Amino acid sequence: MASKAHRVVQGLVGGCAVLLGVALSGCAAPQFTYVANSSTNTYFKVPYAWHKISDSSLSSELKSATGGAGGAWTVAYEAGQKPTAGDFLSFGATHPFVFAEVGQLNSTASNELSYDTLRDFFLPVTSTARQNASAQGFPLTGFKQVRDQMLSARACTGSGRRSSTPSTAAPPTRSMRSP
Repeated sequence: MASKAHRVVQGLVGGCAVLLGVALSGCAAPQFTYVANSSTNTYFKVPYAWHKISDSSLSSELKSATGGAGGAWTVAYEAGQKPTAGDFLSFGATHPFVFAEVGQLNSTASNELSYDTLRDFFLPVTSTARQNASAQGFPLTGFKQVRDQMLSARACTGSGRRSSTPSTAAPPTRSMRSP
């Protein structure tokens, strides 16, 4: 009888230890931040430790650098502790970053865009664009493509590439919608 009671106590202690382990593992920090704009059907994830660049800073920097404030939705994240839009727009990035822009295209613009044009819209990603940029003294050389994946959904098509350069700045993921 004492041995049966001892086994019951051991079972209860073991069960409590398992429950405690499961409960504590659920308290661990998440690995990713999920970024979404459901109105444009755009979803992606970035490492949890990355920080969002403020919308106002991003809009202001885009307007200063390109003359426009970007598409219908723009968002950027950077791995640095104090990210600023000027870091990656000036090509002085020392940390990895992600930049996404979603905008509406009319049929003429949609017909003029190719997937390679989308890939090279922000940084030279295709081999031809990299060769041209290198010949013109573009500072980000040593590009290494990690993955090329076509992104498509019912109402939009775009391109996404994961890559790295010596400065660890990764080209953006872009998504464009056609009417």
